[in-house]
Amino acid sequence: MKILLYDWALDFLGGGQKYCCDMASALGKENDVTLLCRKPVERSFLEGAYGLDLGRVNFINLKFRPRFQSVPLGLYNILLQQRNLAAEAAEISPLTAKYDLFINCESTRAMIEPLSPKSALVCHFPPRGDLRREWEAYGPVLKYTYALPYRALAGLFTPENHAARYNAVLTCSEFARGWIKELWGLPAEVVYPAVQAAPVGGAGKAILTVSRITPKKKILEMLEVFGGLVERGLEGWTFIIAGSVGAEGSVYLDEIRKKAAGLPVRLELNPGFAELSALYGSSKIYWHMAGLDVDAKAEPYEMEHFGITPVEAMARGLVPVLFNGGGLKEIVENGVNGFLVNGREELAARTAELCGSPERLGVLAGNALARSAFFSPAAFKAGLYAALGRAGAV
Repeated sequence: MKILLYDWALDFLGGGQKYCCDMASALGKENDVTLLCRKPVERSFLEGAYGLDLGRVNFINLKFRPRFQSVPLGLYNILLQQRNLAAEAAEISPLTAKYDLFINCESTRAMIEPLSPKSALVCHFPPRGDLRREWEAYGPVLKYTYALPYRALAGLFTPENHAARYNAVLTCSEFARGWIKELWGLPAEVVYPAVQAAPVGGAGKAILTVSRITPKKKILEMLEVFGGLVERGLEGWTFIIAGSVGAEGSVYLDEIRKKAAGLPVRLELNPGFAELSALYGSSKIYWHMAGLDVDAKAEPYEMEHFGITPVEAMARGLVPVLFNGGGLKEIVENGVNGFLVNGREELAARTAELCGSPERLGVLAGNALARSAFFSPAAFKAGLYAALGRAGAV
């Protein structure tokens, strides 16, 4: 079977991009698989970043270049982005007709109409529509001098959403599936992300968090909790913050550095696969607090839709202490193979309990390692084929 997968940001490292590459690797063993990239991407870059074998996967690049290279802020930003997406979709849609199965790995590209006999859309969470929020933020004068013309123009360029045209919608968690039904009115199949087996860590006394350097990940809040633990007598433990950062994250990064000053904190930016493996190997506890202080019903976009790095930590024998919300709740059985906590005080208390009890830490670490097998590459491949089969896409 000839299969085409498209992810617009394969040159950027992230959980969604790994999910796409995991699909390409799993399907490529029995099919003729091609990864479509918007920018040139080296096979070795993806293999090194995600620890995958993509040797049987083909790579092709789009001719598309954004019509609007520099998009201004404001409501017109959304309009110009829609024009870019429409031009992108106009190139990709005819290309899909040359394949038996097209998998669109980015739900923000639902404007792409699938013309292949079979198709699937990967939606980790329905894209946010910011028009209403931005409109309400303007005062009366701006609403009618700046925003009102936009509303007239936007009516001429209604973005198409072809999500319902795909044979299957795939997502990463039950949390995300519920919101796809709520916001799009579509059923979705859950295929949990894949995490490979790895050498067990636990060699050093460190608490680790791995994520993008962005306020959504609550890194400053975790630093506050760690600082409190140190003040109350926690000794010999280091907090390691490992993450990817771009120019847009520089201000937040400066805040993190100021907050970490004087504390036993290591900041590791843009680590490669080998470096990240070493960081897991030197840690015993894993923190992930995305969703803290968020109203999940009002702002589901700010929750963690799954949380692949906590599972990667569990696969290395680290004990996860995670925020009790979003997709994170589907990873851990509270008190069995980690902890789910509801706030700062509980995060501090559970962590102090683990740091003070090597025996308890060891038991939970073994249980976390066993739980990670539920998210193995073999389980991912079986779930992927089963979901596509139920939708008639394979």
